Amino acid sequence: MTGVTLLCEKIGIANYGHWLVEMLPIVYLYCDRLEADWFLRAPLVANLAMNNVVRDSIELIGIKPSRIRWGTQGMPQRYERLAVVHGLSRHGFFYSPRAIECFESIAAKVPGRGRHKIWVSREKATRTLIDEPALCEILESQGWIIARLGDTPLRHQIELFKGAEVIAGVLGAGLTNLVFASSSTKILSFAPSQMPDIFYWMLSQFKRQSFSEVRCEQEYRGREAFNWDCKLLMTTENALVFINEILNTHYRVPPRGSMERQTASATPHIPDLHNGTHYHEFMALLSKKRETKRYLEIGVDEGVLMSHIYADLAVGVDPALRISAN
Repeated sequence: MTGVTLLCEKIGIANYGHWLVEMLPIVYLYCDRLEADWFLRAPLVANLAMNNVVRDSIELIGIKPSRIRWGTQGMPQRYERLAVVHGLSRHGFFYSPRAIECFESIAAKVPGRGRHKIWVSREKATRTLIDEPALCEILESQGWIIARLGDTPLRHQIELFKGAEVIAGVLGAGLTNLVFASSSTKILSFAPSQMPDIFYWMLSQFKRQSFSEVRCEQEYRGREAFNWDCKLLMTTENALVFINEILNTHYRVPPRGSMERQTASATPHIPDLHNGTHYHEFMALLSKKRETKRYLEIGVDEGVLMSHIYADLAVGVDPALRISAN
């Protein structure tokens, strides 16, 4: 194919969040070139719903169909000149804040649906709360919108999340829609205790949103220790306690069988004991998985946490060092 073609494809192309945050901003940042004389090499995946998201998002940026060269599955393509963009993102490490310009530009073209609270459902997914349908039923009775996204068109997702007051749910691709919400939106994520993922936290900080995360004990059933695509052992009652505490709401837990009626009050009790991974182990896993190059710790004290860190270069700062570990 003649001319200059902009490559817009990376690992994770079939994932909604990866496409929006790591690939679509490339199209946005080179929009002027694409309107002039460049072409866009757009990815084609097996999932029809994801292909529709790719097509609709490119259209919302304003790229004309005549400037798009669609990829093929399993067939090589030849290009005269291929433009490849590096340094805009590396999943799990960094993301360019300029991606937010892309999302805000797109959101401005889609009308919102007003203020509301959203629970992003993962009822049919492997990574979900052990009794999420019951939680969804309670929240829906209290006026929440239960977002079962599935094959929902991109424009409808933007319309829904643009006016969100609260976005909550188990950590997953649907939470990426927080990028279309305002800076006043509160985000609450329930995540596996051992999952070293800061993707959604980073996005929320670019948006200047309030972000809270509840780490949940995991159901293993023979799975390897660090597999986080599993059930989260968080009951409906405890999930409502956290929702009340973090989001300052007052939702009541209905009776179930012989269980006494319990109410999650305005100041519920969050258990003192957390059964998840100890933070020393979590930081060790995070630093090893991310192949950390540089690590800085302020408040080293005896150096216990620092001794768990995997890094090429580690720097510790403390006015009164009491190093007891290497």
